[in-house]
Amino acid sequence: MIQIFRFTYKEVKTYAYMFNVPATITVGGGASAEAGRRAKRLKASKVLLVTDSFMVDYGLGGKVMDAIKKEGVEIGLFSHVNPDPTDQNVREGLATFKKASCQKVVGVGGRSSWTDGK
Repeated sequence: MIQIFRFTYKEVKTYAYMFNVPATITVGGGASAEAGRRAKRLKASKVLLVTDSFMVDYGLGGKVMDAIKKEGVEIGLFSHVNPDPTDQNVREGLATFKKASCQKVVGVGGRSSWTDGK
């Protein structure tokens, strides 16, 4: 399953963030190829792929990254999603998002990747 998030965040307090997360979920055959078209349609110049190491090792992460690059969208990678992610895991993903200057998030995998992505 692939989920693309369009979100903005603003710091409310030192550790409080407000997110607006309308999401599109694409599931099934050809979903990885659709990720690039959706990222481009959302006018993203750079997205962050949020997934776990299994999806990268299995090859699906690379397939999604190739589809996104094919549409002319740059991509960063956060593949350190843990099962039942902690707030620290989410903070690491957010730091990667900021450091890479991404505008959108593409979550690939199951519930944990989606949780971290959101």
